[in-house]
Amino acid sequence: MDLPNKGAELTVGMPFASFEGTRMVISLDSPVKGRVVAVNPELAGLVAPSVNNQDYLIKIESKSCDLN
Repeated sequence: MDLPNKGAELTVGMPFASFEGTRMVISLDSPVKGRVVAVNPELAGLVAPSVNNQDYLIKIESKSCDLN
């Protein structure tokens, strides 16, 4: 699992996370423009993390009200 660093600037549609499986790589695109203010330290770089509904990947301070 690859996640951005704290402080990274994201734009709408910019890939911010990737998950590698046995035969595929899935990337997630940012729905907002903003700055990464927190990265879940328990997930960054892990292989097969266990995630529940209360966990987060990253937290973003949005610089725009426009959602994609």
